[in-house]
Amino acid sequence: MAEETNDQKTPAPVQDLTTFAKVERVTAWILIGSAILFATVGILAIWGLFDDSGDVVGRSLGSLAVIALAALVINVGARMAEGKK
Repeated sequence: MAEETNDQKTPAPVQDLTTFAKVERVTAWILIGSAILFATVGILAIWGLFDDSGDVVGRSLGSLAVIALAALVINVGARMAEGKK
């Protein structure tokens, strides 16, 4: 009898991300985005784009720092809950 060969490749299984992995990805993107915005606002302030609005720049940078810190804490918490180091 002739042996049947399976020439069709089976697709690789799609890896289902856990909730913790999804949280890690989202918070990592939030960290990256807030770092980019933080640097952009800082550079624009150095160039003097914001006239007589030092208070606004300070509050913007403070808000971005709080968002980045919160995302970092959530990311670390998700990693600890998942068991990663």
